[in-house]
Amino acid sequence: QNLLWGSIVIYIIYTICFVLWRGLSVPILEWDAISTIAFKAKIFFYEKGLYEHQNMPHTSYPLQVPFSLTWVALNLGQWHEQYVKIIFPTTFLSFLVIQYTFLKQFTYIKGAVAGVALLLCANFFVYHATISYRDFTMLYYNCTTIFLLLLWHQKKENSFLILAGLFAGFTSFTKLEGTGYLAVQTILFFFILFYGHIRKPLQKCFTFMLPAFGICGIYYVYKILMGISAASNRLQSKFAITNLERIPIIIREFSGNLFFSGNWNVLWMLLFISFFRYKKIQQHFVIKAVLFSLTSYFLLYFCIIVFTDNLIWHPTLLSRVILHFFPLSVVSLVLINSSLKGIKN
Repeated sequence: QNLLWGSIVIYIIYTICFVLWRGLSVPILEWDAISTIAFKAKIFFYEKGLYEHQNMPHTSYPLQVPFSLTWVALNLGQWHEQYVKIIFPTTFLSFLVIQYTFLKQFTYIKGAVAGVALLLCANFFVYHATISYRDFTMLYYNCTTIFLLLLWHQKKENSFLILAGLFAGFTSFTKLEGTGYLAVQTILFFFILFYGHIRKPLQKCFTFMLPAFGICGIYYVYKILMGISAASNRLQSKFAITNLERIPIIIREFSGNLFFSGNWNVLWMLLFISFFRYKKIQQHFVIKAVLFSLTSYFLLYFCIIVFTDNLIWHPTLLSRVILHFFPLSVVSLVLINSSLKGIKN
């Protein structure tokens, strides 16, 4: 048994070293990263401001990640094609610590370590930690918001709620999808508020929603003032009865990606099998809350695909969308199958 856990720890250390090595040794090469992130960040660095932002490509995209690269370059004193990427492997390390700490609040050390190892088993997760796409940053803010809300429910400390509001706001400032994720996070907040017997609910609403919707609203106001139009009209509702024919295709595409793409190892299959332990799921609020959030994200995209023309059949794009909330599946898997401690029902 000691040999097994020693091997797991060695695997975790090896994967971390690989991410750090590749993340800092390879410059920004991916087209989306160059066109939507690095191009803006480099101009912001050399011009020391939002120079001609309204005339740049993909101008409606939120600026959190370009700002991060600009901030790194300002601290370096130069634009270094490799070192500006340090923000991505450090985000990777930070999230591993966050998930480990979160799991350790509800289970034991071995369960928390197993959760980190399972997370690193997913090839797509590790790969995106080494490139400069915004999807890993979105994962970081989105899932950390969920963790903070559940820690607030468990600990009843306002510091967790304030941080959750900030992280929810930064979720909306990372990608356009972040506004939809903010809606899911807000629903989870009210779910906890009404079913968690929270005192002073109005005060808690103000504490969470002020930073969350404040950050989101500020950027939308900025875009209106600068005359920045929406990215596209794809989210316009064009529902017709024939749209229901998409449902079998949606199920097929999502099932194929989750179970047969090779991006997630067998983690989604293991989670599906774990649902047979429904009695344990029913007994613990935190498990139900994580699964509620996970289900909400799938329903969000299900509705978008059915009721709009924003189709995401491309396998890479679909995987990038799932990546935003993928760690919730690992957390659910660990919580369902581990011995739990100190959980309020």
